[in-house]
Amino acid sequence: MNSLTYLQEKYILYLKDRSIHTLILAFTIGVALFELGAIILINRLNQIESKAYALCEKKFNTQGYDTAVKYLKGFVKKFPKSEKIMDAMYSLAISHQKREDFSAEAKVWQQIIQSNNLNEPERVQEAYYNFGICQEKLGNINFALKSYEAAANGPNTSITGKALFSLSRLYEQQDLDSNAALVYRLIMTKIPNKEMGQKAADKIEELDLKHLLSECKTTYRVKRGDTLYSIAKNFDTTASLIMKANRLNNTSLQIGMHLKVP
Repeated sequence: MNSLTYLQEKYILYLKDRSIHTLILAFTIGVALFELGAIILINRLNQIESKAYALCEKKFNTQGYDTAVKYLKGFVKKFPKSEKIMDAMYSLAISHQKREDFSAEAKVWQQIIQSNNLNEPERVQEAYYNFGICQEKLGNINFALKSYEAAANGPNTSITGKALFSLSRLYEQQDLDSNAALVYRLIMTKIPNKEMGQKAADKIEELDLKHLLSECKTTYRVKRGDTLYSIAKNFDTTASLIMKANRLNNTSLQIGMHLKVP
């Protein structure tokens, strides 16, 4: 091999090697530009999303609920993966509530429930509770009962208490007093809130009195010399029950007064 041929081959190898390096450099620059473009695009989309949510918040906070519904619906549809999606859906549900569009409100609460968001169990619990309120307003009592039962099993004891009271109230409305009493007793043992516990105890007392009055088939007219204890003995009952049945604060009796005797 002469020196000229040798130099030619070396030059060809040099050009090939240079081409490979050029391609690698071009590819690296291309990837960097693509990543930069992606970052710019993501930032731009985040800005658009933030502005859109800020506008929704503004309409909601100024109580422009008709307009808020329009903007919030658009946000939920356009940004379903947004970190603000749950906030937007809550605002949408409340906006429907303020407009007294309970059917639309119920659908949004149901969507939140169906999302089964394990990261925000309290919000799902609250959605169950509000869904129950909607169903009650729509006259769907069985759905309301199921929703309140689900809400009662959530982590927030305040919502649990409200759900249990709503549940017992519906039982009372359906004359299922024994079920209502069970729920009130559950409140007294499950909810660490003295006010709620006392309210539940008072409701149990009311139910007991209601049951007692339903069994009062005898009315007695007080005569001279009668006492609560003598009357109770004659009718095989107790003075305490007579006092409860007649809502007496003390044992004093007046001649001629009529007493219900359980």
